[in-house]
Amino acid sequence: TPYYFMLNSGFSFEKFLSNQNSMWSYHSGLKATHSFSSKFYSWPFVHLPVWLHSGESLFDGMRRTIVMMGNPIVWWGTTPAFVALFYYKELRTRLYLLFIAAAFMAQYFPWIIASRITFQYHYFPSAMFGIILVAIVLFKDNSQPLKVFRYCYLAAAIIVFFIFWPVILGQDVTPNYVNNWLKWFPNWYF
Repeated sequence: TPYYFMLNSGFSFEKFLSNQNSMWSYHSGLKATHSFSSKFYSWPFVHLPVWLHSGESLFDGMRRTIVMMGNPIVWWGTTPAFVALFYYKELRTRLYLLFIAAAFMAQYFPWIIASRITFQYHYFPSAMFGIILVAIVLFKDNSQPLKVFRYCYLAAAIIVFFIFWPVILGQDVTPNYVNNWLKWFPNWYF
């Protein structure tokens, strides 16, 4: 329940702070390890997707796997877009862009300073703001080179979405499909 509604029912600001402190104490004190944990600086690059399930299919020679990951083409664009926001003066001076950048960092920064193990899925909220920044940078002007890049980037993102569709949804795929189309890096498990 959003705190706003709880405040109207007698929930106090002191209780809000107490809850925040409890959550911070839990997360900062958590000592655990996991083979799919990853550091914050690797998330925008989809370094280590979180492998949720892998198993044999009901059909001979097929595999079924479920992976939690962002679209690499889209996520790889978030860091250059964030940098471009501060590089281009016409973007830097727009207040709404600074708000989006602040929202991006508000979701990302707590995981940068968190001492507990973290996973790529912690980047999902930041990625949403990063995707908005990508769109803004791609549409900052209508020059021909940027227009061509924009359409190529969109086409690549759509193609990659459909390539990874089966392993995001847990559909049957052949081992050959996994090895030839999905396993771009050695630490991507499918």
